[in-house]
Order: sequence, then structure tokens, then C-alpha cells
Amino acid sequence: NSGLEKKLLSKGFTPSELQKSGLFKGNREFFRGRLLFPIFRFDKKVVGFGGRLINEKHFGPKYINSPESMIFKKGELFYGMHTAKESIRKTERVMIAEGYMDVIALHAHGFGEAVAPLGTALTLFHVKTLKRLAQELILVFDGDTAGQKATLKALEIILEQDIVPTYVALESDEDPDSLLKTAGQLVFEKKLKNRRNLLENLIDKWSEEVLQNKNLELKGRVAQRCLKLIKRIPDYFRRRLYQNYLANALQVPETWLESWEQNPKAFYNKVEKPNQARGENLKNSLQLSCLPEEEAIFETWLKFPHLREELKKEISPEDFFSENGKKIAQLMWSWKPKFMFEDSQGEAIADFLNLLSEEENRYLSALLMKEKLSEEISSLQSTNIDQVILQLQEKKLKYEIRALPKTLNDLGVLKNKIEALAQVVKNKERLYGQN
Repeated sequence: NSGLEKKLLSKGFTPSELQKSGLFKGNREFFRGRLLFPIFRFDKKVVGFGGRLINEKHFGPKYINSPESMIFKKGELFYGMHTAKESIRKTERVMIAEGYMDVIALHAHGFGEAVAPLGTALTLFHVKTLKRLAQELILVFDGDTAGQKATLKALEIILEQDIVPTYVALESDEDPDSLLKTAGQLVFEKKLKNRRNLLENLIDKWSEEVLQNKNLELKGRVAQRCLKLIKRIPDYFRRRLYQNYLANALQVPETWLESWEQNPKAFYNKVEKPNQARGENLKNSLQLSCLPEEEAIFETWLKFPHLREELKKEISPEDFFSENGKKIAQLMWSWKPKFMFEDSQGEAIADFLNLLSEEENRYLSALLMKEKLSEEISSLQSTNIDQVILQLQEKKLKYEIRALPKTLNDLGVLKNKIEALAQVVKNKERLYGQN
């Protein structure tokens, strides 16, 4: 028995109660080797714990929470709320940070209205709770990429509750805890004083990127991205104010945005398919002498950003069959997005399309508009795109073997290619049961 188990048993707790407490996993202490943060309800009663690895070289996630139970529901609790609620009532605002240490640091430096969700994204329950307590929600998330994405996710939920949050801008290597420790309270207070309406700031930032790049395709995508956020605001008058703000920032007529806001699907049909000739042009733009397998890989890369690193591991540009395919793959494999925010569909892809020739741009844009293949790919596991890759490798090797001269000074070339083909076929049989 562990020391904690013996201590609790001596206090009169039963073994069954200890297992239900979330402090043990089998015979092992659930939080062994971790610094514990008690998590309180509004009534100041402890209902669970957060545990941080003391030695980060040890195995496991950096933070873990008590298992979900009748009294511990992560999506309904805040860290620090039991001490923050009085400050929230006085200041009529609440700061939402990402982590326990951020909340502790903010409280220690006089910002007692800070709370944090428990290692999960902000939920609808969280926002509704905070809306009842405070007039202003201030996001104080980390300045790194993960913090920026968390900020955008939080904004989507908050807007639906007819609130537009402000946020404190931190540098990419900053979080509230590190900033307060290194720069002090006065620097943080200055950043807090300069906080901005988050939706306005995103419109300004994304619009500035568009105007600098002078990219019409990107301008359209930014307009769509911003309008999707604006549409979440329930109040019609405020929604129209933000729509007008967006039109001015992008330097486009507001009537265009109104058409999209009223009926996005009809607007796309009007813009993308104005006549039959346009449809024929799209059909023709798919003809760029690339194999179907290459097209499938390109569409996967374009539409499913989370699979890109896996594609890089599985196939290189030199493995592509056609010259066009090799060239496009080289650009894809070396490209890195430069925009601060990307939504789940990777809308910054317009920046990549701008690097291509006009013909290549049309070709990939048409792939983006296709529906049938994207529906198939979206329902597949990663091994299915592996199947496409194997088919491409097999097709290329068979062609190269047939193209070899009948008389060879070095039969090793033929031998190596035949062995490579045999391995590809073996992989197909192993993974998919193909003959």
C-alpha cells in the first residue's frame, strides 16, 4: 500500500471510497510524481485535483486532472473561481487564462478576477456562467500558436452568447505567468489597459495581410472567415455594424457581404457558376497531365492539413510520376503558412496558391471545389491514403521497368527496381489484402 492509501484508510475511508475518489488507479496513486492543485467549487469545497509533472523527463502528459465524476465535471468548473468571484463582482470583468500557474501569478500580482478552464477548451457552460457574473470577458491566453488557436475557438463560442470579448496581446513566447515574473505588474497593466475588442482586431489583422499581399483569392477567403464569425452574433444591429466594419477594412462594397450573410450557398452558386462557360473552364482546368493517384494526394494535402506531415513521411516529391506532379509536390512539401490564425480548413492555403503558375493555380483551385473525392477522403483513415501512395509507387516502378533498355550493362538497376516493386506489392497485400 502507498503512504497516501494508508493515511486515508487510517482516517476511516474504505477501499471502495478510495477507488471512487479518483486518487488511485488500481493500486497506484493517480497523481504520483506530480504537484497537486486543488480545484474548488463555488462553495469553496474541493471536488478534484490538477496534477503537474514535477520532473518533465518522466513519462506522461504535463498536466492531468481528476477523472470525471458526479462532482467533478471539467466542462463546468474553473480553476481559481472560489477566490475570484468577489473580485469579479467588484471589477465587473473576468480574465480567462489558460493554465493554473497563470491564474496563481495573476492573483499574486493583484488581478484577482482571473480564472482558467480545467485543461480543456472554453465550453458553452463556462461562457454562460461568466456572462451572469461579469460585463466584460478578457482573454489572456498564451501568445504561442496553441494559445492563438484557443483564442479563436473561445471567440466562436463567446460571440454566440452576444458578447464580444477583449483580449490582452502577448508575444509569441509569452504567457501571463512568465510576463509577470520577468517584466512585472506595471508592464502587464499597460498591456491590459491597451486591450482590444478581439473581433475588431482579427478583422484589422487579416485585412492588413490581404491588402499587403494584393491577393484577390485571399481577400475572398478572409471575407468568408470573418463573416462566419460575425454571423455568430445574435443581435442583428450589432452584426450589421461589424459587417460594415469588415467591408471598410477589406475595401469592398458592403452589398457583397450582405448577399453572403443572407444566403451563403446561393451567393457561392452565383459567384462560382455564372454561366456554362465557367463550368467548362473548371472542367478543363483539371487536365494538367497528373495521375489520379497524384490528384488524390494533392486534394488530401489541400483539404486536410492535419495529414500533411504524414504525407511527407510516406512519399517524397521524387516519388511522383509526372513532371507536373513532382513540381507541385515540391512546392507543397516545402511550403509553410505564415498567417497567425488558420481555421480547421486551412484557409491560408490561398497564400500557397499564389506561388503557383496560372495553370497550376486553376488546377488546384478546381480540386478544392470538387465534392465527391473530398467526401470519400474525409471518411478514410490515414492507411487509405497510404493505399493511394502504394498504387502510385507501383505504377511508377512498373513504367520504369518497362522503359529500361533491353540490353543492360548493369543488371543491378533492373534487379533493384524489381525488388522495390516486390516490396510495394508486399506492403499492399499486408495492409489491404490485395493481390
